[in-house]
Amino acid sequence: MRQAAPTRRIFRKGIWEFSRTIESGGGKSQKMTSRKCVSPAEDMRTQNARLAKTGCTLSPYARSANQYTMSAKCRVMGISSDTTTVVSVESDSAYRVTV
Repeated sequence: MRQAAPTRRIFRKGIWEFSRTIESGGGKSQKMTSRKCVSPAEDMRTQNARLAKTGCTLSPYARSANQYTMSAKCRVMGISSDTTTVVSVESDSAYRVTV
């Protein structure tokens, strides 16, 4: 079933801590942590709108249980990329994004 991104009712608004791990070739990874006051659902919509403005084609989110999946096809500086994003909702104060 196709539907919009996770709605703002799913996540509480407030101070969120974002922990990111960026994995690169050779098994190396870099961890980054930041904190900001945000509504995660609104932030996701803003990021998707920014991608669309750059010419990316985004699929609607597909929901399966507690997971929302979407894909993006982008062409930046002549280079094409296809990505799939999975948002796994753990609670109103925790979720995991895999790209």
